[in-house]
Amino acid sequence: MIKHWTPFEGSAYGTKRHRARVTLTRGKMMTFNRRAHEALGKPEAVRFFFDKHLKRIGVMAEKPDSPSAFVMQQRKEYSYRVVRASAFCGHFGIEPEATVAFFDVSVDGEGVMTLDLMSATRLR
Repeated sequence: MIKHWTPFEGSAYGTKRHRARVTLTRGKMMTFNRRAHEALGKPEAVRFFFDKHLKRIGVMAEKPDSPSAFVMQQRKEYSYRVVRASAFCGHFGIEPEATVAFFDVSVDGEGVMTLDLMSATRLR
């Protein structure tokens, strides 16, 4: 009998679809699934913030005509939104080596979604 089992700590694909999820690609594109978009109040655009000490990204709904707005584009065939975050990432030196996912997505009382780079999950 084999005695050196390594347990799989993950879960089946699709079991977390009911939860908010945001990803950040190496190309600095952020995708917000339907739940994450709803958690922000279904905005047309967002504004980004960065806490360099805690390595956290803040995302908040913003008026599309605001100078600091990043417009959320809906992918027609899917229910997620995409934001080109290159300017934001470049300014703060955020350089993901691979696509990372944020599963522990929360929105505080002021409407700011927190994405913790230290606990992000590498996908590819």
